Amino acid sequence: MEEGHLHFAAGMTEATAARVTRLNADMPQLYFDHRTAAEHPRVSVILSKKAAAAETFDSLYMQSMPLFEVFAPAGADVPDRWKTCANLHLLPETHFQKTARRAAKGAYRLRLHSACRADPRTLRFILRVPIPHPVKKQFFSAMFRAIRFAIRKRGTI
Repeated sequence: MEEGHLHFAAGMTEATAARVTRLNADMPQLYFDHRTAAEHPRVSVILSKKAAAAETFDSLYMQSMPLFEVFAPAGADVPDRWKTCANLHLLPETHFQKTARRAAKGAYRLRLHSACRADPRTLRFILRVPIPHPVKKQFFSAMFRAIRFAIRKRGTI
């Protein structure tokens, strides 16, 4: 079943589809299958070799906002449970950053230079911050780092 920009799972009732549409009106491009979600990321996450650690992958794949893609160097420490994800792109280490930037499809870019654990709501929170798209696009990585710093300073991770 498909309605506008929403893609619904097969067998979903019209009433459920209407409720999902109403409850998620503030979130464009809502998808219910992994392959379609991987083809339409809102955020492209580019990990440096140092950031491509198991804890970073676990943190990213536990995000409540699933419309992202991850670029990591081919030698990254990807936990087995994430290796088959459609939104994971392992690229050769030669010219990795340049290749990842060119391949990234998300409207927003998050570049991580060190391993991290993020609250599962972090990407969704940043996407919902009410600032103009061009500003958010330019400062997405900086907002992520600022949130991570504030949480560390507070002592919760």
